[in-house]
Amino acid sequence: MRKLVLVFALTCSLFADTKTYTTTGNQTEGGFSTDGSNITVELMGGGASGGNTSNSGSVGGGGSGGCYSKKVVAYTSGTSVTLSVGAGGTTTNGGANGNNGGDSLWNCSGTCPTSPAIKAQGGTAGTNNSTTATASCGSSTGTTNNTGGNGSAGAGSGGSCGSFDIEAGAGGGGPGTTGTGNPGSTPTCTGTPTGTTGGNGGTGTSGTLAGGKGGNGPAGTFSTKTTGSDGAIYGAGGGAQCCASDTSTHSGAGAQGIIVVTYTAAAAGSAPKLMLLGVSEDMLFW
Repeated sequence: MRKLVLVFALTCSLFADTKTYTTTGNQTEGGFSTDGSNITVELMGGGASGGNTSNSGSVGGGGSGGCYSKKVVAYTSGTSVTLSVGAGGTTTNGGANGNNGGDSLWNCSGTCPTSPAIKAQGGTAGTNNSTTATASCGSSTGTTNNTGGNGSAGAGSGGSCGSFDIEAGAGGGGPGTTGTGNPGSTPTCTGTPTGTTGGNGGTGTSGTLAGGKGGNGPAGTFSTKTTGSDGAIYGAGGGAQCCASDTSTHSGAGAQGIIVVTYTAAAAGSAPKLMLLGVSEDMLFW
């Protein structure tokens, strides 16, 4: 005679979850609960600020975007992690160069920036002498590394475009999950101040990171004193200041970076569920 055997099983729901860090500077993640599988960490470094006009008629260049880095790493559920979100390069004035963007770091040894497991490099500062700020991921350590856009050089330094056409450089766009940031547009001599346009941010796919648009560079004449535009979040560079050395106007700031962690976790607040399975004796001892 065939018998029915009752079998009980415990089940637990699992789901994908994310943690996002946007507060800049060093901090500690107290730990989060996972199913023990690897986690995916995405980081974007801060964008750099633009440069300034160093003297009447000299033009600054825009700051570059930061780097995007991605890596899958092991993580022990509940373990605390030290990390740092890169700040955007701060504005400068009075003929100074800009400031580099801050690096974004994950799982430092002790206090960041000591020996991070993953690093996304910050952007390269714009200068006060009309040169291009070249973006780089040279020190980044992700499996995937996408560079930000270059900050463009200014035009019209020393009257090379005529006394009525001086154009500051634009900031580079922030990178994204699927590509690099676009560079700030290169100003051209037209005889009439037109300004420059910040580079567009790299494109990200739905639900993932996308970089911001670079800050515009203003334009004017030898006596114009205009502040550059800030880069947009995340990771974009700021535009340069134009067009005479000044302490009341300044370069555009770079945009801050970001860190996003994706992991698989047990359903929060739900206890394991008891399932009742019915099988025949023949099936059980096959």
